[in-house]
Amino acid sequence: SGAIILNGTVTQAIDGNGVFQNLTLNNTNAASAPVSLSANTTINGNLTFSQAKLFNIGTYNLTLNSSAAIVNGGSARYIQTAGNAGDGGVTKVYATTASFVFQIGAPTINPSRAVKYTPASIGFNTAPAVYGSITVVPVGYEHPSTTVKGQSLTFFWRVKSSGFSGIGANSVIHSFTYDQSDVVG
Repeated sequence: SGAIILNGTVTQAIDGNGVFQNLTLNNTNAASAPVSLSANTTINGNLTFSQAKLFNIGTYNLTLNSSAAIVNGGSARYIQTAGNAGDGGVTKVYATTASFVFQIGAPTINPSRAVKYTPASIGFNTAPAVYGSITVVPVGYEHPSTTVKGQSLTFFWRVKSSGFSGIGANSVIHSFTYDQSDVVG
């Protein structure tokens, strides 16, 4: 029921492939993302944002197990990745059909690597036979498969799943939110 609380006034990094029950981010340093990851990390309980700050996971993976939740997340309090297609992203382990909001964002090339809040929501309207996990990686540049460059979003999401079976056609409910300034063309 306890928590690790990061409430310093200097930047802080979490290292060591840790597993936490509850993690509270209450750092008041002037940096936009005063707490960062230096290794893959797992949270089993709550990730709580107590300040209007970002949590920079960079290229690492943050896994939120089936009972994990993000508390107080939103457009000023979210998980920031490095913005690369190969980043670890945020993984959610599912045990219910309920939608989970990936409170995420990444730097984008438009305009000049500004960090943008780009949440994704994924759930199910019918239960799969076996639950698994979904990883979302926000990518801060135009998708490399576009046929005409400069006429698309300068942002996309890599979404991958693992461990699910028995998912019916049209049973996944999803939405992705982009920043209007990332539209070109």
